Amino acid sequence: MKTKARALVLLVLLAITPAVFSAVPGADALVNLITKEFDANADDLIDTGEWQNGCLRGFDEMDTNQDGSISAAEIEALKGPISEEIGDFGASVSVLLIKQILMTLDKNGDMLISKQEYLAGCEAFFKKLDANGDGQLSKTELAELPISLLK
Repeated sequence: MKTKARALVLLVLLAITPAVFSAVPGADALVNLITKEFDANADDLIDTGEWQNGCLRGFDEMDTNQDGSISAAEIEALKGPISEEIGDFGASVSVLLIKQILMTLDKNGDMLISKQEYLAGCEAFFKKLDANGDGQLSKTELAELPISLLK
């Protein structure tokens, strides 16, 4: 799995409830990895442009058949690369959660996440995370992802 897609997968993992999140191996390193992958200018802040670019790259990497949407099968295909990072059990649980979260972005009910649906979801995530409204995500704001998404 390419690094940007891995970061996106890890970002989605951050969106799960705190109780489940704490059970994900290596959870404490996720914010640093996301910052590393999305923060193009290495200033420890992710601005809207960096977020959008990271999300676009992540979508394109997950859309392996390049049909303009992410299917349940493409999400399931993440198990192999994720298992290399956190093991088979962790990958199975993570992919199940990733699928549930991503499928909530399927607004038309066709069981596919279109690029438009995905990017709208990414934009909503950014707005929820940008607690101080400055158009940038700090590591502190990223760390609040599980709590922010439950509000």
